[in-house]
Amino acid sequence: MATERYRRNAIAMLRDVDGNEVTDHDSMAGLFWREYKERMGRSESISMQFDLERILHRVDGLQELTRPFEEAEMDEIIKHMPADRAPGPDGFNGLFLKKCWPIVKYDFYKLAADFYDETIQLKNINGSFITLVPKKPVPVQSVLNDLVQQGLLSLPISTNDPDFPIVQYADDTLLVLPADKDQLLLIKDTLRKFSLSTGLKINFDKSQMLPINVPEELLQELVDTFQCQLPIGLTNQLDRILRQCLWRDKDGMPKQSLAAWELEGIALG
Repeated sequence: MATERYRRNAIAMLRDVDGNEVTDHDSMAGLFWREYKERMGRSESISMQFDLERILHRVDGLQELTRPFEEAEMDEIIKHMPADRAPGPDGFNGLFLKKCWPIVKYDFYKLAADFYDETIQLKNINGSFITLVPKKPVPVQSVLNDLVQQGLLSLPISTNDPDFPIVQYADDTLLVLPADKDQLLLIKDTLRKFSLSTGLKINFDKSQMLPINVPEELLQELVDTFQCQLPIGLTNQLDRILRQCLWRDKDGMPKQSLAAWELEGIALG
């Protein structure tokens, strides 16, 4: 079993930039090293495209981030810590800290105090930096909100929230906007300026557009404008899920007789 698992996970061959096949271990390791060295060891200059004085606002009270750690503050954190969560890789969960806090808290107090006084040697933190950052809107959010306030960008959904609808993950961004070519061009130009201003790369060709109730002719025009992709097979999948959610009998079970009914005038993707 172990041999079979190793055989599946092994990399038998790589190709270099010239298309030559590389099969020996040292040469493949060299390809990986050079590739990631070029990606992570290269810095590019940025060109700010936005008026930061107008978009970003001063945040008062930041001095609270640099004040000494308080014992009562740490006690409160332990009090509200979930019992079934492990805050670190040592495996001790919240229940352990809650039960044993009267015993171990003095060690934590000293650790926090020594850390604040910069008298502790954290050998496990190798070449790392700790930065205190206040909770603020993401930069893209601030830029899009500014466009809304200028009347250049319209909110696609009627809501009491003045923020433009945007969801960001570690390296993914979800934008909700109307099926309008001018709005799409404005978004694309704004993202291009954001890339020039921050050095962050935006892969338009890897981005995907998920249309809702958009005519096919307009959809293709929008895809060509943004130079993105349409997910293959997602339309039929969402269509099936939508029918199963909408059409149920009085007991809440899906009606199979209606599951094959085709929705007209709605394009999901």
